[in-house]
Amino acid sequence: MSMITKIRISIAFLLCWVLTLQGQDKKVAWQLRLDTVTIVGKRPFRDIGATKTVLDTLVLRENIANSLADVLSQSTSIFIKSYGRGTMATASFRGTAPSHTQVLWNGMSINSPMLGQVDFSLIPSYFIDDMSLWHGASSVNVSGSGLGGAITLGTGPERKKGFDLHFVQGISSYRTFDDFLRFSYAGEKWQSSTRLYFAKSKNEFSYTNYDKAQLNEDGSYNPEYEKSTNKNCQYQDFHLMQELYYDRKDGNKFSLTAWLMNSDRGVPMLTSDQREEANYKTRQEETTFRAVGGWDRTARS
Repeated sequence: MSMITKIRISIAFLLCWVLTLQGQDKKVAWQLRLDTVTIVGKRPFRDIGATKTVLDTLVLRENIANSLADVLSQSTSIFIKSYGRGTMATASFRGTAPSHTQVLWNGMSINSPMLGQVDFSLIPSYFIDDMSLWHGASSVNVSGSGLGGAITLGTGPERKKGFDLHFVQGISSYRTFDDFLRFSYAGEKWQSSTRLYFAKSKNEFSYTNYDKAQLNEDGSYNPEYEKSTNKNCQYQDFHLMQELYYDRKDGNKFSLTAWLMNSDRGVPMLTSDQREEANYKTRQEETTFRAVGGWDRTARS
């Protein structure tokens, strides 16, 4: 018998001996028995038969610079038509037009009364506590005229008791700054929350414009393309939300939420525009104030 064969046999006997010792040692040093826990989930009556998607709240808090347009395009199957950050972003359910998507905030429709659509780039994800998507005909549970679907947005009181201060700042390229501040208080009956969001960006950069060709003096085209600067694309968004909640502890709950938004954005020139940039300036300004009051009463039968 060779030396290698003897070594293999010795290793096999050693493994069998170790396994035998482990099988004989059946004593448990410490044991804890847990009682059976039953978890039951009940769906609301209006959700029965409806196609509904509820987004995780952590998705809304991943990045301060994210708007609802970024959240919907990254985490849902909804198609978002966007022209870049600082520009309009609209949603399309199942190939329908943006005006066929109803958007509600705390039960109030925020669709534009003129265009019938919502610019999701103007809604910071940090201002939303819960979001649900109602697909197709299921949207009739929350709103009418939603041929494609509906999106419900909601805000709620802080669960932690006492005072809380939360500040987040983001700094990125092209002199872009994002700031979010939240100050809240939660007591036995009164709860208050103040949120502030401010975004500002110069959004100016140089690029090679392949839509413009340089002409020589003899009228021939220069093979080198023009070097252009993306100007008049700066934007500034300001959002302020104040929430106030009161619980009388007798089944009556009152709430008041106010949201002020001011946006000032520049509309850039076309890459094929031949006008002088110094003589061209187009701005898109919007100021919106929304307020929702609520009274919830729970009666015992």
